[in-house]
Amino acid sequence: MTCDPDTRMTPTPEIGRPEGPAILDARGQRCPLPVIRLGALLRDLTPGYVVQLLATDPAAQTDVPAFCRMRGHDLVEVVEVRVGGSEHTAYLVRRGT
Repeated sequence: MTCDPDTRMTPTPEIGRPEGPAILDARGQRCPLPVIRLGALLRDLTPGYVVQLLATDPAAQTDVPAFCRMRGHDLVEVVEVRVGGSEHTAYLVRRGT
């Protein structure tokens, strides 16, 4: 999975869906900010949109799955990413109904 924090969601006019996931870079932020920011972003999207949350906070490993279960979103994938000397986790979340 590519984790490019500079990628932005671009709606495709024909189908009204993004070409790729929206990227939410919460690296360096501590609990509860990654989940609060994820919730705020998902609230503004329509069902089916996908968000990739990048987080370094260890609490996100339990917070993000719990948030998805409680709010009815799909946790599609969780990937540990190591780039150079830094590490983070990428959470791919699809907005539920």
